[in-house]
Amino acid sequence: MIRTIDNPYHVRWNKGGEEFANSIGYPHELVTCGGSSEKQNNDIKALVARTGGNVVFNIDPNESPDCVPIAKALEDAGVYFFTWWNKPPELNVVDYPHWVGHSAFSGVDAGHYGAVELFKTFKTPNKGKIVAIQGRLANQIAIDLFDGLKKALAENPGIKRGPLFFFRTGVFLNIKVMIIMIQ
Repeated sequence: MIRTIDNPYHVRWNKGGEEFANSIGYPHELVTCGGSSEKQNNDIKALVARTGGNVVFNIDPNESPDCVPIAKALEDAGVYFFTWWNKPPELNVVDYPHWVGHSAFSGVDAGHYGAVELFKTFKTPNKGKIVAIQGRLANQIAIDLFDGLKKALAENPGIKRGPLFFFRTGVFLNIKVMIIMIQ
């Protein structure tokens, strides 16, 4: 269960799922939610119903709060699942026997490192102006990456924020980012 196959990351995710399923002789089904939390939750329930619960899920919850109804629905159905990136900190994998695991990394560290390295590449290193367009506003990794950027900005007073900083979300869709940038 992924957001879209418009994103190269998710294209690779889907390809890996296909290859794994083929390697063990099981079918693979691509299910995308198009960035809609409601569609994601409904599609999960529909696939569980269609298969009689004979399914496993590898899920990138659309937003952190979505992980709660996903975990409850799959646990109630007795379906095993694994999640990536988005999970509220207070939600514990060990509280759900069918939740195999959750994987994420420190987006704060990654956002900080990426920003510091970017600032070094400016015509005058560590001096200039940036525009930052956030990802999904309830997406934990996007929040963490943006916090890492803010940490790097606090450490680099020569970097100034452009007029769109903090105000808009690009939702990880290139066309939306381009439209925001030209407005």
